[in-house]
Amino acid sequence: MISRTIVQLLASTTDRVVLVTGHEKEAVEAVLPTHSKLSLVYNPDYTTGLNSSISRGIATLGQDVEGCCICLGDMPFLATNDYNYVFKAFENEIKNKSEPTILTPIYHGQPGHPVCFSHHFFSELVALPLTDEGAKSIVKKHRGTVRILNVESTRFVRDIDI
Repeated sequence: MISRTIVQLLASTTDRVVLVTGHEKEAVEAVLPTHSKLSLVYNPDYTTGLNSSISRGIATLGQDVEGCCICLGDMPFLATNDYNYVFKAFENEIKNKSEPTILTPIYHGQPGHPVCFSHHFFSELVALPLTDEGAKSIVKKHRGTVRILNVESTRFVRDIDI
């Protein structure tokens, strides 16, 4: 599942893919392709929940990064063109703008992924509490900065829980 997600992301228009590993790190890394756009970051605190992985990944981004999209590894139905659609919409939102921006795909009223954050939110993402909630608290806190990207596919809201 993770290799499919990574292959789709690597084929996309993104400049960089940061994969945060945790449980069964070696097994995960063994199924990944080698690619110049792919960086691996190990999260030894993975048992504390998703937020520690978000924090680890965001902490690796440089000061020159304008924004990021948090993509989940358990959403193998998303294809490269889906990611490109979100990335292009996010790029258009933050281009030549200095205000904070969060972009979230919405499928018939249901929030989906990937969710994108301008650099303004990086410090909050790094400081997320150690829970499994993800960045929902930041999205909720900054509702006024959220841009909605209406999508017409369930791929943006379908995950696989094992």
